[in-house]
Amino acid sequence: MDLSEVIDAYILESEELLRDMENILLEMEKKKPTEDDLNALFRAVHTIKGTSGMFGFEQTVKFTHKVENLLDDIRAGKVGFSKILADLLLRSKDQLDYLVTAEPKKEISAERITMGEEILEAIEPFLKGTSPNKNDDQVKVNNPPAALPTNSGTGSYLISF
Repeated sequence: MDLSEVIDAYILESEELLRDMENILLEMEKKKPTEDDLNALFRAVHTIKGTSGMFGFEQTVKFTHKVENLLDDIRAGKVGFSKILADLLLRSKDQLDYLVTAEPKKEISAERITMGEEILEAIEPFLKGTSPNKNDDQVKVNNPPAALPTNSGTGSYLISF
C-alpha cells in the first residue's frame, strides 16, 4: 500500500498547524496568552503527535510528547507563562517543523537530533516545577550554537535572535 499521499497530507496539515502555532507564539511574546491561545497550541502539538505516531515517526512523537506535556501544564496553571517559555516554544516549533518534513524522508541529521535533545532538556525544569529565572523575562533559554558541523564541509549556520 502506497502511503505517500497520506504522508503528504500529514506534512501539509502539520505545516499549517505549525504556522498557526508560530503566529500565536509571536503574539504571546507581546501579550499574555489567552485560554484560546493555549488550547490552540496544545491542539496543534497533540494533533501532530497523534498523526506522527500513526506513521511510526518516533523522533517526532518523542519530541512532541514533552512539548505537549509542557503546554498541558501551562494550560493547567502549573507553569506560569513567560518570555522564556515563548522563546522555548518557538524553538520547539522550529524543531517540529524540521522533524515533520525530515522524518518521513528518513533524513534527520545527528545535529538536529542533538538540538532537539537540548530543547527537551530546557523543557524538563519547567515540567519538574523548577524553572530557571522565573522572574526574568529577558533571559533567553539555552541558545543554540552559532555554527553546526556538517558532513558536506560547506559550513551551515544557525542564527538565533
